[in-house]
Amino acid sequence: MRNLLFIFAILFTSQLSAAKKIIQDPQFKKKDKYWHVKITEEYRGIKPIFDRNLFTIRIPNASRAHYLALVTEAPVKAGKIYQVSFKIKGQGEGEIYSSMRSFPNVFKGKHFEKDDELINLGLHQKFKITPEWQKVTCTFKAEKNPASNLIESFMLMMGMYKGEVSVSGMAFIELKDSKITPPPLKGDLTIE
Repeated sequence: MRNLLFIFAILFTSQLSAAKKIIQDPQFKKKDKYWHVKITEEYRGIKPIFDRNLFTIRIPNASRAHYLALVTEAPVKAGKIYQVSFKIKGQGEGEIYSSMRSFPNVFKGKHFEKDDELINLGLHQKFKITPEWQKVTCTFKAEKNPASNLIESFMLMMGMYKGEVSVSGMAFIELKDSKITPPPLKGDLTIE
């Protein structure tokens, strides 16, 4: 039995070490360089807080999901399997979406153009949060980004939530040689 556990531990460790990190700043240390809070006119005046390994925001009212979103660049390759995980908690009500989308490269000063669309790149899952920390894990197969002028981005869309939201412990990796087959365009989501 010990030998079997030892072999499993080695395989698991080698899988993790082979995994490539996708996002640049999972601890929220360089918010202006790697993180963007998309705020539409209805949410002007909201002051998100970036602290070491913690993002917090108070949302005064619920609206449409994409009107308020935490965004980071996440360059993925079509056909590859990825896993993103984070801890989240909240005091309030409503739903949050975990999503991979095309998005203007706001990190290089780009903005939405007239014909730009947020295109689903393989992950779009809705979930509810609780006042206690929960670990959310999403696994998805990346879709091709058809918009050459937009970057691949991971988004937490919070516009349908009213209350306070805190996010910590971000991790985003490619699962090399994975045999997992998550549902197309939606991906899988588990909450612990």
